[in-house]
Amino acid sequence: VLNTKHRIAIINKIFFFHRHFESTLSLINMVETNEEDKAATRIQAIHRGRATRHHLKKTKVEAKAATKIQAVHRGKAARRRVEALKRGEIPDPGVAKCVLFIQPEGVTYQKTLPLDKSIRELLEMLSEELQLEQNSLSLLHNGKKIKPYTNLAGCGLQDGDVAELELLVEVQQPETSAHQQTGGEEQYLEVEVDFEDGSEPRIIQVFVENVQKGQMPWLGGFRNKRTNVNYLHATCQTDRKPKVYEKDRQFSRDTQTYEVKMRTQQSVRDAGTQMARPDLLLDDNMDREMLSGRYMTSEEHHLLRVKKTIVLQRYSRGWKARKRAAELRRKREERQAFLWAEAERMQAEAEERRRAEIERRMRPRTTADFEILYNELEAWRLQE
Repeated sequence: VLNTKHRIAIINKIFFFHRHFESTLSLINMVETNEEDKAATRIQAIHRGRATRHHLKKTKVEAKAATKIQAVHRGKAARRRVEALKRGEIPDPGVAKCVLFIQPEGVTYQKTLPLDKSIRELLEMLSEELQLEQNSLSLLHNGKKIKPYTNLAGCGLQDGDVAELELLVEVQQPETSAHQQTGGEEQYLEVEVDFEDGSEPRIIQVFVENVQKGQMPWLGGFRNKRTNVNYLHATCQTDRKPKVYEKDRQFSRDTQTYEVKMRTQQSVRDAGTQMARPDLLLDDNMDREMLSGRYMTSEEHHLLRVKKTIVLQRYSRGWKARKRAAELRRKREERQAFLWAEAERMQAEAEERRRAEIERRMRPRTTADFEILYNELEAWRLQE
């Protein structure tokens, strides 16, 4: 007796084989009527359809498996956190009773919010409850906007506190909108500006001055023969950057408006000089004559620098060579120590194996030990 589910499966299989049989007959007819190209195209389309269906089915199965794995991992993490909270390993941050003043409507909404969740998660929860878009919501505490990656505990709230928060609902407006003022040719743009200090964004009007007073300059164009519409070439309103010559830099604003500071300096001790004269006697016992040394030309100075540079290079190369030699000696000593340790280990293993063989022959315990003794005894008997 077949139920409805089995009957539907059998009917689907019959339809599938029927369609497959009809497509096979049509391909055979194409081949018999010398329509090989159409038959090849039909076969390629069938294979592509099968490959596409298989890929979609595989993608759906992988996505479903990935979603299930993520749900399992999240459940495990939540259960581990709950168990840790019960054991007291993780302190419970608690909750805070918040009174939300929804602006600009002025509506009051009370909600108990956890202290450990981020502001982004709280806004997502509030958007689902209030049926509002999450991007248009923001929380304010003491007149300052709370950053999305922080939490209420970071704002100084503790378990059981009653806090007053402002829930700002921003009306989504276009970024720029142009308006024509009455009685003039000027236009202005309304631009929404966000400030870095955390204050509320403001809309600032930027006036646009129409510098085009007369007829547009003729820059060429073409006319559509079908619609008789003239298309003119356009130009931008930004002037070309002027060329700056070196001789004009001294007349720049920065040069002429540079602030010059004047400072005076008084030495610690006053001093002076006195020249000899007929009515003045000066003591010259402590006077000394200073003679300048030999003048050094640029070629001599260059040769001296080269000589000192060679000396510095010699010392630096010697230091590098000593460092390299010390590194090679260290590696050689490490290699020798490794070889000695390896030789001692192999000798110890050989001695241990020899002792084990002697122990097996002196005190046999297993079948293999007795087999060795029987073989040695048989060999000795044959030799004798």
